[in-house]
Amino acid sequence: LELKCKVYNINDGKNKAIMESCGWLNDYMTFVNKVREYHADGAFDDLAIDIEKAIDYCIDNDILKEFLKTYRSEVTKSMQLNYEFDRQLELERADAIEEGENKMLFTLVTKGKLDIDTAAEEAGVSVSEFEKLMSEAGYKVPETV
Repeated sequence: LELKCKVYNINDGKNKAIMESCGWLNDYMTFVNKVREYHADGAFDDLAIDIEKAIDYCIDNDILKEFLKTYRSEVTKSMQLNYEFDRQLELERADAIEEGENKMLFTLVTKGKLDIDTAAEEAGVSVSEFEKLMSEAGYKVPETV
């Protein structure tokens, strides 16, 4: 069994024909864009407030008005979950990048291509912290002379 789906980008300025043909979809993206606008600074503690402001804006401007009045709480929770999920992916991606960079530094130090002081500086940690990280990752910390 195989399922093929065509996916459309409905972000601002994309697939105008689809957006113009579906008022609900267009209104939904207006709401999403308002959340993005109000939450542009990315302060996670302010997310619920920013979502509430976007809901108020949409209600005041007759955008998904009845839906948002009826399901305000559910919309807020759903948007928070979406942002939390995206934020978690962002954090995991950053951790993976840092881990990969550290492994590269550990390998270069182990092979003698890079001294431990420079590697620690590149990693943004002290030499002792770098040695600890290196050891915890299973790399042999070179003897210093």
